[in-house]
Amino acid sequence: MNKKFELTHGVLKMDAFDTELCLGVGAFGKVYWVTYKSTDEKYALKIMNSNQLTRQDLWKQIFNEILILSKCEHENVIWIYGVFESDSDLCLLLELSEGQNLFKILKEI
Repeated sequence: MNKKFELTHGVLKMDAFDTELCLGVGAFGKVYWVTYKSTDEKYALKIMNSNQLTRQDLWKQIFNEILILSKCEHENVIWIYGVFESDSDLCLLLELSEGQNLFKILKEI
């Protein structure tokens, strides 16, 4: 198990973060550059609407993403630090990578 992963259900809340900017928009969520207010640490926060995940039957796919990331410990794989829910969203707290993403690199090939 990824030593940095911790299920943060009920512990973290959206108001614990300052949102800096939107890093990207995907098929079922948005990723934001955020600062954790109490430590000033920078993270990526992937926010997915729970209703949309249910409508599109994506819960199993998201669960698998969380499971895989939580078990990975490699310098080339983004760390997942936690998972929590807001009133209407599922949130994944991820390592902030300040470079190109894999999708952009592959598009250029």
